[in-house]
Amino acid sequence: MQTPTPQDPTANPRSIDESVAATMWCPMATAMLVRNVSGSNVATVANRNSDATPVQGCTCIGTQCMGWINDPNTGPTSGYCGMAVA
Repeated sequence: MQTPTPQDPTANPRSIDESVAATMWCPMATAMLVRNVSGSNVATVANRNSDATPVQGCTCIGTQCMGWINDPNTGPTSGYCGMAVA
């Protein structure tokens, strides 16, 4: 399914396909990361790495999430994160 262009009056500019969303970090998910820094284990809680790549298990789950907002104008698996918008 093709996502509508921004010129399409029915298109929501935030809408993306669920398969694309699954590659992005979730603003609500976190994981404990333990790294060895100068011989000491340092634990941090995050949802993305220092290079902004998602931490495994902290990516968007799309339509399985209660915060996912379906966009009926772009198809059954298109929508956006309702938790990430104001």
